[in-house]
Amino acid sequence: MMSFIGIGLANILIKGPFQDPTVNIPETRVIPINRMLPDIPGTRIHVGALIALGVALIAYYVLTRTSFGLRLHVLGANPRAAVHVGIDVRRLIVRGFLISGALIGAAAAADVLGVFGYLRANFNPATATR
Repeated sequence: MMSFIGIGLANILIKGPFQDPTVNIPETRVIPINRMLPDIPGTRIHVGALIALGVALIAYYVLTRTSFGLRLHVLGANPRAAVHVGIDVRRLIVRGFLISGALIGAAAAADVLGVFGYLRANFNPATATR
């Protein structure tokens, strides 16, 4: 459900304050090339791929080696057991949602900054071209 809210909020912003006044379709201004994520030399892959790899390694470490990851694992395996051992389930769920939302937002920003340079209303990366 939150993804629909996020898409709706993005559409409102794109059709409102972020609208490019020089075009008729609802899209943001094109980001200048010098402000976009640079490509890895010799490839068409931008540095967002390296950033994503680094974030994935950090997430793996956090989920497998920290108390936060253990609490998430216990909550996912058995919420009643999580309550029994004293885990604040509501707070942990909200923290998990906030962290996952931040990661999704960072991935979308890397996609826009590394590949497209602009964002259209009702954006679908499967149909977009460079």
